[in-house]
Amino acid sequence: MKRFLCLAVLLLACVLPMTALAGTPYTVHWEMHQESNSCEDARLGMEGGAYFHGNGMPLATFEVPGAYFASPDGSRRNVAEAPFDSVLLRMGANEFSFGVSASTGNNTCVHSQNIVTLVAPTLGIQKPLFNVRRDGTAFSGSTQVGLALAEINPPLAQAITNLEVAIAHEREALLANASAIADLDERLSFLRELDLELHDLVQRPLDEISQVDLDAILDRYTGVVDEATRAALKELIDDLKQSVVDLQNELASLAAEFGAQADAVADFLTADARADGFDPDDPFHYGLGPSGTPSVDIPDLSGVPGAFEPGNDPYAAYADAVIAALEEDVSGGKVVDRGSFVATVRAWRANQAAIEKALLSGSGVTQAEMSAFLNAQNKVTNHLKHYMDAADWFLDSQVPADVRAQVDGVLKNLYGAHAEQLKDALNAMGGGDGGTIDLEKTHLFQMIRGFSAGVSELGDVAAPYVDVMVTMTHAATRIGIGFVPYVGAALDLCEAVTGKELCLPDGRELSLGERIFSAVGTGVGAGVAFHKGMKNAPIGAVGKATAQGVVEFGPELVEALSKSRIKEWRGIKRGAFKLSEKLEHVFERDVALHLIKKEGHKMLALGDGEVRQVVGILPSAQVRGVSRACDFLTVSPNGGFVLSDSKFVGPKSTVNVPKALEQFNNVMAALGKKNVAGFVERAQIVIPAGGRLKEGFKIGEGGKLTSTATGELVKVTGAKNVELVVHVVEL
Repeated sequence: MKRFLCLAVLLLACVLPMTALAGTPYTVHWEMHQESNSCEDARLGMEGGAYFHGNGMPLATFEVPGAYFASPDGSRRNVAEAPFDSVLLRMGANEFSFGVSASTGNNTCVHSQNIVTLVAPTLGIQKPLFNVRRDGTAFSGSTQVGLALAEINPPLAQAITNLEVAIAHEREALLANASAIADLDERLSFLRELDLELHDLVQRPLDEISQVDLDAILDRYTGVVDEATRAALKELIDDLKQSVVDLQNELASLAAEFGAQADAVADFLTADARADGFDPDDPFHYGLGPSGTPSVDIPDLSGVPGAFEPGNDPYAAYADAVIAALEEDVSGGKVVDRGSFVATVRAWRANQAAIEKALLSGSGVTQAEMSAFLNAQNKVTNHLKHYMDAADWFLDSQVPADVRAQVDGVLKNLYGAHAEQLKDALNAMGGGDGGTIDLEKTHLFQMIRGFSAGVSELGDVAAPYVDVMVTMTHAATRIGIGFVPYVGAALDLCEAVTGKELCLPDGRELSLGERIFSAVGTGVGAGVAFHKGMKNAPIGAVGKATAQGVVEFGPELVEALSKSRIKEWRGIKRGAFKLSEKLEHVFERDVALHLIKKEGHKMLALGDGEVRQVVGILPSAQVRGVSRACDFLTVSPNGGFVLSDSKFVGPKSTVNVPKALEQFNNVMAALGKKNVAGFVERAQIVIPAGGRLKEGFKIGEGGKLTSTATGELVKVTGAKNVELVVHVVEL
């Protein structure tokens, strides 16, 4: 369905007499009905958009929750409202404008009825504004509605009445005692001046009334009018003071609402990033190229008649210049230089933020100037919507919908400005090309999916993964340029999710153990919880299996491995971890924890298959035993290799020592071929406490394995010129 799109209806922002006071909530009530044959839905294309203007001021419009209804006959209806404060209204004629069109610009298939009413719920006021039938057309128009002061701000109207009554009573009292009052003419003259000043005051716009002026009026008549008149005057002055404040608050509220919409388009949320040295004013910090946005210097035009009328309005001129700069990056209706486009948007938003701050921090901005500022801002915002969707992604973005949702959802909530920078980088990637996405992008998307699912399980402890966010952002900017330098935890995560060595599209396919080795590197502080989330992510089977493998390790072992794993030692590279799928895997976990926590070892490989792979033992189905390996390859605190084999036995079983020796010899032979066998300092069989060895072996002095037949120490001799006494460790 096509969706509504606000038209920027720029009306003459002239200052008419009597701007009303605060205190009365008003709303523009819009009932929309789309017929069954209409191609437009009864929805706002831009929630919070300026579909309406009141006296030139844009009004943010929102759907009423629960009002949308789709009938079985295909028709749809909805209700939207634009709430505002009565300080924007004027005594007498008030101008309201309304603009709506199909988002595509093609209204030929639209069939809808739109009824718009001005409502003041607390006063029971309902005044019709528009009754618009759209059949194949857009609509843009304005109307006027008259309002009395009592319909705008009843308390002020009553305060004026009270003061007029007090003045009349005092005048009557003076005349009744004329013979006894020496300065009668002067007193009556003061009352006439007060009456005239009062009528002049209520005819002036609120944005032309200062608190200093009001204080001066009260001081001028204190002591020359009676207490009743002074009390009524003070009541009126206090009401006016509050109304001046309320007007400024209403203007600030409107600026904040439409500024937030512009922020959403520009993604100008960099407060957290500044703390990390990020400079939002330097477009090169985005890695997206320089900005072509013109600078702007708005002079003080307060008091200049017609300063913000068409042809004179500096805000409108600036908006037109920004749009022209954006269009330089567009060709054929598509953004061709995304980096420059986004940088231009951000620079524009920086200027807008500075101007808005100056307007709101001054001595008092007029409605005319604020109206011109917001209308110009909305003009640029609406222009951007031709190229970006409601969530501010480029309409032809290659980023899959679920990845966009993760960036806007869980990553934005946890990482704030870092997620915004990632969104920028993803947005800057090339436009759609018929659905073809290269493998490098696929890897990045898989990584974002896995990472988002993982950190969603962590809550407030997600902070250690900021470096992964930064690296993913950098990766997005590098795609299409060349090698993406994944490093650290980000590289580990990418390898775990994609199964590709170094996260390269043509990288070697990693084994499950190698992927688990990488995955453990992302687990500092929250590994198992992270991977519980990741295994349920919409990623490939490779990534799911990896995450499940980490979960099976358990929190204690994952934490220990994440701190003790070592990627390379003495030329032995690329570690791997995998627990046995047999019952003894529980004991393997205990052995691993013992090696790391009690003996202080660094872990190169866990699991016999992983040790075999790391040292280069090829599998063989022809010769029994030649492919066997021990369960652990670690590095001791002294820097030497340690070979460990875990042998779990029950009460009626014995430890198969010959098999363990065969495993050690195979590993030593492989290390000998790599010329590193001389760096092996120990070989040990780890068994449960009290476990019995196979006949022919015993545990000798110092835990050394001894032959019962000869009494000699049993040694590993698989490598040339290297002999190691085998030790037995009981847990």
